[in-house]
Amino acid sequence: MKKKILTILIFLLVSISAYCASIIGNMPEDPFPSEENLAQFDFDSGDKSYSEYQFNLLMTDKGEKLYTHFGHCGLEVITPRGSHYVCDWGVFYFTNGFYYNFVRGRLFYLMKISTLNRSLRKSEIEKRSLLRLPLNIPDQAKENLVKFLDYNNLPEKNTYLYDMYYDNCSTRIRDLYNATTGGDFKAWAEKQDTGLTLRQVSNSYLIDKPLEFWVLNYLQGNKVDKRANRYDAMLVPFCLEDAIADYQNNSSEFITSYEAHDSKIKYHPILPSLVAIILSSIFVFLFKKSRRAWAILMFLFSLVLTILSLVLTFFMFFSLHWYTYFNENYIVLNPTIIIILMTSLLTIFRKNRNLYKAKRYFLLFSFVSVLLLIIKLILPGIFYQDNLEIIIPILIFFISQSYALRKEKPHS
Repeated sequence: MKKKILTILIFLLVSISAYCASIIGNMPEDPFPSEENLAQFDFDSGDKSYSEYQFNLLMTDKGEKLYTHFGHCGLEVITPRGSHYVCDWGVFYFTNGFYYNFVRGRLFYLMKISTLNRSLRKSEIEKRSLLRLPLNIPDQAKENLVKFLDYNNLPEKNTYLYDMYYDNCSTRIRDLYNATTGGDFKAWAEKQDTGLTLRQVSNSYLIDKPLEFWVLNYLQGNKVDKRANRYDAMLVPFCLEDAIADYQNNSSEFITSYEAHDSKIKYHPILPSLVAIILSSIFVFLFKKSRRAWAILMFLFSLVLTILSLVLTFFMFFSLHWYTYFNENYIVLNPTIIIILMTSLLTIFRKNRNLYKAKRYFLLFSFVSVLLLIIKLILPGIFYQDNLEIIIPILIFFISQSYALRKEKPHS
């Protein structure tokens, strides 16, 4: 009995220590910080001869690929001569170490100027609707707005450090628009509570990607469970469009229109638990019929979980992905799942292999999961991560497998 208690305490100590060891690393310097550079321009005292310039928010609807699911936005500039160009802060290239930088969490994006025709062609190719929202820029702000865009387009000034929550194509335009209002737009938006966290704001645009929704929820820690006001929520282009339209009391108009890229399968908070129940039932049934069949499926499933937990391990301890830090999910699903991976692999080749250790693992982490739920209930101010949709399905699976293996005995 003492040995069992000691084992539980060791696992708890290791898991919680790993969770607490997520220490924010030193972020690389942003080569072009948004608000600092905007502060160099006086948007209240420009030459009104620029009054004929027009500015519009260009909104591109969501696409099929995951990174396009939040939509996209750019700033359209119409010169007095009638020419159109589009400033885009969401440019990146899959070259020059993009994947390495992505894994490390230090992505650098570019501001590029292109033509409206290019945006129209892209809208047609990708079948994504394109909308235009006129921006009510004060005449005195237009000169320095044009000059800022020229300045930002310089080769040595067009790169910035991307952050999916605080610095992206949407927040860059938000900051720019706010500067032209003398800060009034920010003050107006910050007074409005969305009733959502940063996680909920971003997740609301992934409901038709159930698997990606769950995986991203698993990978993200409590840092994104900060309450979001309306200014924060403008990390998503659709929220930026809605906020500016409300602030100006106007609306967008379609330039091109295509059917939205929506999936028939929608994410629902109960869905992960339902999937866990179905999957658990299959495993229990297979174990009764064929230990080898159970082992094959368990090997494949635990392989996926092992890879997922290793990805989180890397992000938490060796990357600058701050939104994965201090992740409670690591307590219930971490690389110790490799024990099940190896046990099931060996069982494939020796179907009569004793699975007592696997049963103990499932029992142990069932206990850990229940304990974490209790702690979250008692100490919501400390363990506030929004992750019941992660913990409960994992708990269901662990309990079901400990039940399936209940007759496994230790070696005599």
